[in-house]
Amino acid sequence: CFNNNLSQSYRFRSACSGFTDSDNLYISTFHKVVLDIVRDVLKKRYTINDFDKALDDLENAIDNKKIQLRFKAIFIDEVQIFQPRWLDICYKLLQEGDNSIFLMAGDINQDLKNMSRKGKAVWQLTKEIPSNFRGRVRYISKNYRNKKEICDYINNQLKYMNEKISEVGMISLKDFEIGTSGESNSIGGKVERDLNNKRVDFKKNFKAKILELIQDKKVDPSEIAVIIPYKQHLRFKYYPLSWIKSALDEEGIQYRIICGDNGGASNYINGEGVIITTIDSALGLDFNTVILTGLYPLQYVIKDKSFYKVKSWTELKEKEESDKEIYLSNLRKIYTACSRARENLYILSDLDSNTPINDFIKMGM
Repeated sequence: CFNNNLSQSYRFRSACSGFTDSDNLYISTFHKVVLDIVRDVLKKRYTINDFDKALDDLENAIDNKKIQLRFKAIFIDEVQIFQPRWLDICYKLLQEGDNSIFLMAGDINQDLKNMSRKGKAVWQLTKEIPSNFRGRVRYISKNYRNKKEICDYINNQLKYMNEKISEVGMISLKDFEIGTSGESNSIGGKVERDLNNKRVDFKKNFKAKILELIQDKKVDPSEIAVIIPYKQHLRFKYYPLSWIKSALDEEGIQYRIICGDNGGASNYINGEGVIITTIDSALGLDFNTVILTGLYPLQYVIKDKSFYKVKSWTELKEKEESDKEIYLSNLRKIYTACSRARENLYILSDLDSNTPINDFIKMGM
């Protein structure tokens, strides 16, 4: 996995399924497995800050046959945010033979780190994986996560996003079947969007929504996840995590934050109360009810010391490729967050009304 929260989720599921340590099932983030192998086999200890050095040592040791460790099967989830080199290293750790399995799963629309390039998915940019593997792609047509109403909404988002980014010359839709998140027949979901809020009213609006859900609609706080793109954004003096915590504290509502530096300040599986997380830390997870908020910075293209608000797709078309990729990543963040909701999705938006990203959220209204 990429993040620790998803790793915890898989370990929980494996325990529920009866797997034990004796089954030789190893569940980990990619970063941890690299650090663990380098520590246990090469006897070198690195911290996460020296991860690239550990990665170099691991690959050199594999290539020079100093590491004999191999896996019978390797499954990579959320493959779209892995670097091509990481996939190559995973493949080098696979046992040779026809009975070995190398399986990758993911959603290219949730490529939050822009690992794919025009016409090429991340797994097609690898060097070690044989070319005849690259065509073995299966598209899942059934959506088992989202209620139909949420599924229909995010499919409308995808259609809009892929049409627009194609217009500005970023991606060729003929290369991937990426225009759908599948179909769901499970009805009874809810999508509500509260648009064009003032950023100065962030805390007041959030408090009103969380109290409505808990007190009026009787939603258990532990079934609610508040998802934000950023914990804070100093450039805009924008502090959504702080404002959310303050609102919950004032109302005596228990919460846990799962977007710490090491994948989660609190344990995702254990604990009670409202979950607060960034979009990156929520990748691969799902929640009964999602409040998506803190969107204000996403209407900007932010590069180094400069930034500007995107006011139209025509304007973006004239910008350089890196600007387009930043804006596309912002759209993908919203889509990814919305897809985390199983039954109820509430969007509290403080985006300006005259922006393409606001139109993206309004899909279907």
